[in-house]
Amino acid sequence: MKKSILLCALISLLNAVSFSQLTLSVSPGINLNGATVGYKISDRFVPYAGFRYMRASMDYTYSGSEYSAIVPGQINQVEYTDEAKVNFMLPTIGLKTFLVSRNKLKAYVSVSASKPMLTGKYIEDGTVNQQVKEELRNMHFFAAECGFGMEYFFDANFSIGGEFGLRYMKFRYSAEHDETIYDPFSGASTPATHEHDYNFALSPTYSKIALNFYF
Repeated sequence: MKKSILLCALISLLNAVSFSQLTLSVSPGINLNGATVGYKISDRFVPYAGFRYMRASMDYTYSGSEYSAIVPGQINQVEYTDEAKVNFMLPTIGLKTFLVSRNKLKAYVSVSASKPMLTGKYIEDGTVNQQVKEELRNMHFFAAECGFGMEYFFDANFSIGGEFGLRYMKFRYSAEHDETIYDPFSGASTPATHEHDYNFALSPTYSKIALNFYF
């Protein structure tokens, strides 16, 4: 019985692969542009994955004159340089499902989930600020999209589509700090752990145009 089930599953998989297509979708625009690579396993279903990346950097230099803290009355020329670097990565997985087809026009729904990742460092006059790195590790992001769209197929290998939907984004910051609390009546000090937890959510609509290639 188990061999029969395994054989049927294998035949179904081979049949799906034989009619599958590799897809590439490119979404131009003024937002964080990107591309996704999918695999059309049937006339209806296209699972896909994508990756977006953005890097920002900034440096600040101060030069001037200061009185010496060692030699009275002496003026020294000083220069300080600060640098900040941030990397934003957005891996995405999703599924596009075609619902109805009319001639060269196909309507679909699409759902996707993303796990944004933020890394970076702040360098103060050549020294990495460890507190900034720790604060970035305390930040957590999640994003999801659900949309409805249409594709117009110029031929079997190329289409242009438009999509409108709802985007959900959540940001959370959580951290713990060990501090000492003071009793003003007894004068005693006691160690304590303080927790900070911030949650922020945003749900805007979105629209996009995509160029789709089917291989």
